[in-house]
Amino acid sequence: MEYASGGDLRKHLPGLTECKIRDFFISPVLQALNLLHNKGFSHRDLKPENCLVSGSGEQVKLADFGLAQPTHMPEDACAGTDSDSSHTACCSAGSSGARSMDSDCSSMASGMSGHSRAAICTAGGTPLYAAPEVLKAMFRNHGMQSAVGPKNDVWALGVMALEAVTGCHPFSPDHYHYENVLYSIAHCQKVNLPPSLSPEFTDFLEQALHREPSQRASTAELLAHPWMSKAYSEEELERLRCAGRGPVALAGGGPDPGFDCWEY
Repeated sequence: MEYASGGDLRKHLPGLTECKIRDFFISPVLQALNLLHNKGFSHRDLKPENCLVSGSGEQVKLADFGLAQPTHMPEDACAGTDSDSSHTACCSAGSSGARSMDSDCSSMASGMSGHSRAAICTAGGTPLYAAPEVLKAMFRNHGMQSAVGPKNDVWALGVMALEAVTGCHPFSPDHYHYENVLYSIAHCQKVNLPPSLSPEFTDFLEQALHREPSQRASTAELLAHPWMSKAYSEEELERLRCAGRGPVALAGGGPDPGFDCWEY
């Protein structure tokens, strides 16, 4: 893939307005996820560090498909495979993200039982962006594979959007024990949203951050949301609705050679 000299999305988040959040990264990332999900894959590690920015600062690409997997996988699909090592590396080496992410995986690995470490490694991804159903399965030490799916990516996108508008993670671990933070995500009833947000953006976030995956919006539903429609012309909206794909950017072509890499 080409060099993304703008770095990752993390450093571009501070100071974004609601409209800029939508147009700059929610729109292209949501379209990329929609294409990915329509192809039968889940990304499983969506976070600001895995969204790359062009040198001009005008294009965002979804990257790092190392943990992507088909939506429906057997319970033992990850056992004994090479991908297991990448999951374990995530848990032991930590993340290169913001301060709140610097030691998340290594801290968790040192503070959890072997069963919990194995569970989160099976889930893949970065714990602070994991959906409640994934973390609940982790704490219960069963049902992890059935908890993993496209709706996990939707949750992570909602967390990123809220993080951009507030300047901090909605379950900030700054003043709490890390595992307690993960427990609070797993059992949260409703994410608190700032009252200053527009009604449409508030509704968008509520749909993306619903604790029950069965009631959480899909990427297609979010693309059709009134808050998102302002980012597209009528022709673009019709193309998205009919084709299930759009002018998205999948860095490196995605997890499968059949993926297109379109510029946004």
